[in-house]
Amino acid sequence: QTRVLDELHKCVLKIRMVPVEQLFRRFPRVVRDVAKQCGKDVALQVSGQNTDLDKGILDSLAEPLMHLVRNAVDHGIDPVDERVAAGKPARGTVFLNAYHQGAQVVIEVRDEGRGMDTNKLRAQAVEKAILKQEEAIRLSEQEVLNLIFEPGFSTAVAVTEVSGRGVGMDVVRSAMGKLKGTVHVSTQLGKGTSIQLRAPLTLA
Repeated sequence: QTRVLDELHKCVLKIRMVPVEQLFRRFPRVVRDVAKQCGKDVALQVSGQNTDLDKGILDSLAEPLMHLVRNAVDHGIDPVDERVAAGKPARGTVFLNAYHQGAQVVIEVRDEGRGMDTNKLRAQAVEKAILKQEEAIRLSEQEVLNLIFEPGFSTAVAVTEVSGRGVGMDVVRSAMGKLKGTVHVSTQLGKGTSIQLRAPLTLA
């Protein structure tokens, strides 16, 4: 009987599994719209569309991913004049990729923009009274990058229609927390930023 139940459980899980493509297909338009608002030229490159995961998890990832993709276009990709001056192509690219890793699904949003300056992030955290000066100095690079998920923290230079109101990244972290997943940020100054969402494959 246990075997039958196990098989049944597996079948139910299989039925609930959907390709991440269902979520990814809304993003070309998002990138186009945000790029237009920001006066940038940005392409979206998608891979791993056939990676499957639980429909419930897919639905929960929709909002965090929306924030990350919008942010990548708005903050991540540098303005055309800056890009050209740095010897980059005028058109910026945002990459959206999904793959399985063990019992997890990893969805990565990466841009090849200006990257994040951890010193600026430290200074901003102190300025916004999120941290005291001496606390900020003690933080590791990774801890500094994680500051972008603090409520009210924004890396936007100016508040635009799209972002900079300090809303969004904390939503990403709390959504991942509910899914028992994690968020990982890595960045290289002048080269871009990558944010990985890791979530379990199923809601089991």
